[in-house]
Amino acid sequence: MALRKRLVFAEKGENFLEFKREQLIFQIKKLYKDYLGYRKEFITIYSKTLKKLYQTYKEMGKRNLTLISKLSKIQFTPTISIQYVKKIGIVV
Repeated sequence: MALRKRLVFAEKGENFLEFKREQLIFQIKKLYKDYLGYRKEFITIYSKTLKKLYQTYKEMGKRNLTLISKLSKIQFTPTISIQYVKKIGIVV
């Protein structure tokens, strides 16, 4: 009797795991299709951007390429200047 219950429980667990496996396979296939679409869109936008950037560098000349790179580094490096002023024992 106890063995029969264990067998039924194991069969139910097997069916449940098979159902979950099918759900996961379906979800993975759907997400992979979405991923491929987003990847294709990203690659096209990225290639267009690189072509425009290359054309800009080509028009400005090779010496200006390093100048633009240095300006980009300065522009995208955030810095904070903190100044303390003490008035009558209170730090402002």
